[in-house]
Amino acid sequence: MADPIELANDVLTGATALGGLILVYLGSVVSAFGACDAQQKRSVVAAFRKRAWFAFVGFAVAILSALCALAGKWLHVECVAGLSIVLLFISLVLAIGTGWATVQEIK
Repeated sequence: MADPIELANDVLTGATALGGLILVYLGSVVSAFGACDAQQKRSVVAAFRKRAWFAFVGFAVAILSALCALAGKWLHVECVAGLSIVLLFISLVLAIGTGWATVQEIK
């Protein structure tokens, strides 16, 4: 079985890349909402808010994963490096959930 500290570099790279991808998606959501006029915003605010919160939580978990990977590698603490792997997995699930929810809203 692989040592979590050895995987920390890969997790750090993956988590920051995923965080960046989610941040781009979040920017797209905010931009699309901003393009709506005042009347449209009232009717779509709930859907946009749901997308934005899903994306924000996924982004925050990805960044937390990167920080744990960095701390685990730097301090040589296996459980922190292992936590970064779990957090990356959670962030991936949230990213998939965000995409799924967005697709489901298209009618």
